[in-house]
Amino acid sequence: MLKVILSLVQVDTKATVSVIIKQFFTLDVKLQELDYHFQDFNIYVENLVQSLACRNEQVPNLIPILFEAYKKVPDEIFKEFMRSIESRWEIDDAQITTYEHVTTLAMKKWQGLVQKGEWKAETKKDEFILALQAENEKLRGEASNQKGGGSKSQGDSPKRKQLHTGKWLWKSKAPAEGQPHKKTYDGKDYVYCPHHGETKWVLASGHAGGCKLAKSQGKATEEGTTVEST
Repeated sequence: MLKVILSLVQVDTKATVSVIIKQFFTLDVKLQELDYHFQDFNIYVENLVQSLACRNEQVPNLIPILFEAYKKVPDEIFKEFMRSIESRWEIDDAQITTYEHVTTLAMKKWQGLVQKGEWKAETKKDEFILALQAENEKLRGEASNQKGGGSKSQGDSPKRKQLHTGKWLWKSKAPAEGQPHKKTYDGKDYVYCPHHGETKWVLASGHAGGCKLAKSQGKATEEGTTVEST
């Protein structure tokens, strides 16, 4: 019976040790699960260490493992601080020799940022900016829908000007004297019509019978262009 009990204990110990060691290499995941509460995280790390110690197993070098976990914390100020501690450790700073010292420094930095209201400040700022951008897009969409029932020829609106950039910049430029008032671009035929505000060039297919806008304003047009000479 004693032999069986000892055998079971030995098997259980090996399995448990394997699980504990694996947990050391997923500390970044645990830190996220704890919502980056470093006091609870330090308790968790200490419990893992004690679990190995009571089984007479050697604890792995935790300092580099901790630094890797801290690099995934979503706070730039905290990460920069821990990078400076890592640099000191890499040059054999005599003050940084134990994992307890590293976890204590991390916890104190976190507590200081929380007390000053600076913890994850960049993340909160980014979320605020995204919210503003979303609200701005929503307002622009509503404004566009309200204007949708009106004439498309209101010409010089800021939005229309913004469209004629890059490869479409030519649509805002009238032809020089002597230049043709018709052109083909990207497989489509365009005609010059000065009655469309910022858009000087429009699709020829929409002007087959002359410019409707010009006609509504009492200005005579020829087919596909204005009465101006071509």
